[in-house]
Amino acid sequence: MRKQLFFINNEKGFFLPYVLFIISIIFIVITANITNYKNEIYITDAYLEQLKIETLFQMGHAELKEDVKNSEDMIDKKSYIFPDGNVEISLISFTEEIFHFDFNISTRKHPQYSIIHYMSIPDVQPEE
Repeated sequence: MRKQLFFINNEKGFFLPYVLFIISIIFIVITANITNYKNEIYITDAYLEQLKIETLFQMGHAELKEDVKNSEDMIDKKSYIFPDGNVEISLISFTEEIFHFDFNISTRKHPQYSIIHYMSIPDVQPEE
């Protein structure tokens, strides 16, 4: 007759709580890793959206500078359409030295972002 292992025939009940404890620890670790992975996905999406917003702001700012340099009239409102979203720029006020612009940026995922930007006169003066 074949000899069986001692812990298989042990009927004292020690190994069932031990196995349940190890399995519960494994489930806790797996659940924590899944939650962490979901949070990382959310943070990555938010970071990519922020990067798109900053890129749209920079592209709108560069286009506005070119339009102001090329036109003789002051631009009150301007809209730009880019592949990642739209930028609407409104002139709020200006003095002899500073322009005050309001950038309204809309992307595909989120409807609206607003950035207030000040631009000095040497930045927008025509080059001679």
